[in-house]
Formats: sequence, structure tokens, C-alpha cells
Amino acid sequence: MSDVDAPNNRSVNEDDIAVGLDAVAQTVFPHRALLIQKQWMQRHMKKPWDLPVRRTMAAITRVNNALPKFPGGTPDSKFSEKELIDLLEIALPQSWRAALDFKSFIPSEHTKREFLEACETIERNEVFEKESKKRKRDDSNSSNANDNGKTGGTGGKNSKNKWKKGKNAKDKHCSVHGEGAHDSSQCWELHPELAPQWFEDEKSAKDKKGSKESHVMECDTAKAHLLAARLQLAKAKAKADAKAKADAEAKTVQFKDVMELDDDITDEETAFLQRVNAMEED
Repeated sequence: MSDVDAPNNRSVNEDDIAVGLDAVAQTVFPHRALLIQKQWMQRHMKKPWDLPVRRTMAAITRVNNALPKFPGGTPDSKFSEKELIDLLEIALPQSWRAALDFKSFIPSEHTKREFLEACETIERNEVFEKESKKRKRDDSNSSNANDNGKTGGTGGKNSKNKWKKGKNAKDKHCSVHGEGAHDSSQCWELHPELAPQWFEDEKSAKDKKGSKESHVMECDTAKAHLLAARLQLAKAKAKADAKAKADAEAKTVQFKDVMELDDDITDEETAFLQRVNAMEED
């Protein structure tokens, strides 16, 4: 074996592999990859909505175990168990964190196992609430679809848009509502026996409201008429009082004039007036 061929036959040990992988890592990883990864985990990492909390913690642990393999990473680059609990708390949805606060549960004062058990309790309650809401919604839709079969299977609130005039439904004509999704033979206004219960309830509520408004308008009209009559009566009374006062003042003036004339009558004129009065009496 020559001296030239000797280096090619040298065995590769673990140190050489580590150096080679580190060189590859320096080339493949971005600049300051370790620092950026840890900052992202501390500030922006969030739990996926469809990933269970225990699997979320397992994924965080796997990423934490891979931190020493980053360029410049060491075993001390990993987060401690308390720091992992803080990371998971930050990653939780706000509603979960509010539920923990409501129970006065402080994650940093408990172990990772206790924290996961508390989170799983919230997770089960959330799943139960979602399923309960879904069942109620399905039951409501089913009852609406089966409500009052008068319309031939299209009754219920879901048929409102079908019955009323739609933007794209102009293939039928109703004598009441014009072009729309129904014709005169299917009109609930013309044929009340075809109307579902919700339509009758709405119509009854509108009639009650209209009757109430009409009653209020009638009361207002009656009040207005009464007020007008009172005003006319007050004007007529004021006019009569003014006339009576004017007549009284006129009589007073005439009496004063007569009294003033009496002072100017002579004895002969008085005797003449007495004879006239005597003749009238006869």
C-alpha cells in the first residue's frame, strides 16, 4: 500500500460523523436557527384546534429534544419541565386559560401530569358541549323540516325563502305577491289552509300589532276631536262674554247721557213730558 492510498483507507469514527453533520447543519439551517426556534415556541406557538392536549405536549417535547441538534446547540439548550409547562399554557386557547383561572389553577405550581389532567378535563367538557349543541341544532332542523306537512314536505321555517319572492325565482306568478317561487294556487294568503303554523303565528302577531296601533290612532283621533270641540266652545264663550260686556258698556253710556240731559230740561219741558205720559196711560 502506497502513502498516497493510505488516507483513503482511514476508518471513520463517531467524531468524524459529528463534524460532518455539524458542517451540513451549518449549511442547511438558517442563521440563528436555534434562537429563532426557541423564540417562536415562547411567543407564537399555539395548540392546533383538532390536536388533543396530550399529543400537543408530546409534540412540544419532541421539538425540545431536537434543540441540541441545531447549529450551536447543546444539552443545555433544551427547555426545563417547568418551562415546557409554561409553553403549553401559552399555547392553549384563551377559553381554556379562562377556565383554569376560574378554578384558580396555576399551572406553574403543579406537575406536568397534573396540568395535563386539568387540561383534559376542559377538553372533555368542550367536546361534550359541542356535541350537545350539534344534537340540538340537528333536532331543531329536523323538527322544522317536519313541522306541519300542509305544504307537502316543504313546511317549516326553512320554507320561508322558498315561499317568499326570491331574486332568482321568477318562474311563477302570484296575483298577490307577483313573480316569485309560488303561484296563486300555492299562495298562503289566498289559501290559508295551506299555510304552516309559523306563518299563521306571524300573521296573527302582525294583526295584533296592527290592531293595537289602530286603537292608538283611534284614541289619538278622538282626543284631537275633543280638544277641537273644547277650543270652539271656549272661543264661543269668550265671544259671548265680549258681546255682553260691550252691551253693558253701551247701556251705561246711554244712561249717563240721559242723566246729563235731565239736568238741561226746563220746567215747561217737564210739564209737557208729564202730559204725554198721562195721555199714554189713558
